Amino acid sequence: MSEVKSSGRMLKDINNRAYARYETEDGDLIADTLENCGIPYFARYNNHELSLTYDSEYSIQVEEIIKKCTFGEYRVLLREIKNRKNTDGYRILLPEIAEILETSVSLLQTRPAEIQESLCKTYTDLWHCDSLTIKKRLSELLMADIPEKEKKKKNSELTR
Repeated sequence: MSEVKSSGRMLKDINNRAYARYETEDGDLIADTLENCGIPYFARYNNHELSLTYDSEYSIQVEEIIKKCTFGEYRVLLREIKNRKNTDGYRILLPEIAEILETSVSLLQTRPAEIQESLCKTYTDLWHCDSLTIKKRLSELLMADIPEKEKKKKNSELTR
C-alpha cells in the first residue's frame, strides 16, 4: 500500500478494534469522512484497496459511511441538482433534510432563503457522513439562526 492515512491516533490507542478490508478506489474519501465524523480509525490505502482499523463501537456508522462512499449515489444526487431547470437548485433537498431533522418541510421553509440554502449545501458537503453526524451538524446550523427565546421551542419541535 503506497499512501497511509490516519486519524492522528496511534493504532494502540483505538479501543475495541475492528478490522476490515475493502476493494475500493475511494480510500481517501472514506478516510476523510471517518475523520469528519470523529470516528477513531487507522487506515492504509492505495488506488485499489483500503485496510481499516476502527473502534467497533462505531460499526454501524462505519458501515453506513462505507456504503455511501463506495456507491455512486452522491454523483447522481449532484447531477440531479445541477440539471434542475428551475430556481430551486439545492432546495430540492429540503424534504430529505426535514426527514433527517424529524421536522416538516414547511418549518424549514419558514427560515430565510440563505439558511435554507446553507442547510442544503451543508447536507451535500456531509452527505457521505453517517446519519447521526449529519443530523447533529444540520441541527446546529439551524439552531444558530434562531434567536435565544425561540430556541427552546424550536428545539423541542426538532427533537420529537
